[in-house]
Amino acid sequence: MRQASSVLLLLICIFVTISAALAEVTEGGTGLAYGDEHAYFLTAPPGWMLDTASGAGQNIYAAFYPKGSSWADGAVVMYSNANLLKNRTAEQAIQDDYKQLAEKSAKLQMEDGGTLTTKDAKTAIVKYFKGDKWGNVEAVGYVVDHSIIANIVMTARSKADFDAALPAFRQLVGSYRFVTDKPNVADLRVLVREEHQKEMQEKAKAKQAKPVEVRGSDKSSNADVANVTDKAKDMNKAKDSNKVKDSDKVKDSDVDSDNDKVKSTDKIEGADKTDVGQKANK
Repeated sequence: MRQASSVLLLLICIFVTISAALAEVTEGGTGLAYGDEHAYFLTAPPGWMLDTASGAGQNIYAAFYPKGSSWADGAVVMYSNANLLKNRTAEQAIQDDYKQLAEKSAKLQMEDGGTLTTKDAKTAIVKYFKGDKWGNVEAVGYVVDHSIIANIVMTARSKADFDAALPAFRQLVGSYRFVTDKPNVADLRVLVREEHQKEMQEKAKAKQAKPVEVRGSDKSSNADVANVTDKAKDMNKAKDSNKVKDSDKVKDSDVDSDNDKVKSTDKIEGADKTDVGQKANK
């Protein structure tokens, strides 16, 4: 696990003085992570918990894990921290991170994972890590912002857990939004309050913009009725036609001799007997 910088996370619903007493666990929580020359928001993916307490002993104040799991025992967890760039490029900072980890795990491998776009349209460079001495599989989103590089990390105990949680990792990276490079305690309440108000406004707009449902089922019903009516008309026409044909047959049979009628009757009776025999055999 990467060494964390000093980061504190404020729950979006908390507007009190920052202290250790603010430790909270909440589902889908949004928090403000801040430290030297940075402050940024992150939001837990749906079904994930935001935990500001469990990782404190490891200097992890922005911890995330699936609901029903925990920071200590979860098969997959996520967290975030940030470090100063100190005149390094993004690639140099990433290579330094890899070298630091490889010192403890000689078989560690780093692979490219493409890029992701954050909520404030920044580009996150994604790297995948495997082969550490604990057998973990990791994904890291590196975001260069002002004078810092933010690390958004997912650690899984197996490849299967990693693959299953990858969409959540992408959502967490996508929720990143930088707010200031000059944070101070006095400003934090204002930042959190403004973010809360912004989220409420966005939810209200989304609710108002919800399209009116078109009663497509009614239209389908009307079409079905029309089709049924047309079919009924066709069936009635067919019946009328059959009636005409039957009446013609009757007229023809009237012309037939009585002997022909008797023969016809014998055929019908024979057919009935055959049907009964077949049913009995069945």
